[in-house]
Amino acid sequence: MSNSIVCLQETWALNQTKIDNCIYTLNKKIFSRSAKKDSDQGRPSGGIAFIVDKELKCTFIDLDERVNVLIVGNLAIINVYLTYFDASDRNKFEYTSQIELLSQTVQSQFNKGNEIVILGDFNTDPMKEN
Repeated sequence: MSNSIVCLQETWALNQTKIDNCIYTLNKKIFSRSAKKDSDQGRPSGGIAFIVDKELKCTFIDLDERVNVLIVGNLAIINVYLTYFDASDRNKFEYTSQIELLSQTVQSQFNKGNEIVILGDFNTDPMKEN
């Protein structure tokens, strides 16, 4: 079985070379946004990617390290990896900014007449109060 499009979250790869060296694919192209490393210790956080058939006509839109879009015909595939919401002030700002970017992206694609699919890791627990 083969997939024409695969969406990845949490690649932890700091650059395209690391993605290319870790993901071996035949007849595929990889569109990605690197993870970021906030401190000298620990692993990088984030990183998202699309793995797409080479012959598939598409447009990649790199919005930021946590929201990217792949346009295939009149289909907008939005790949997200949202910040884990821990209720800290810094985190609230990041999370709210990402939700706003996601909302603007959905509205923009809708206004262009595209069908929209949103997938990824939302890092959300709907049962939590915060």
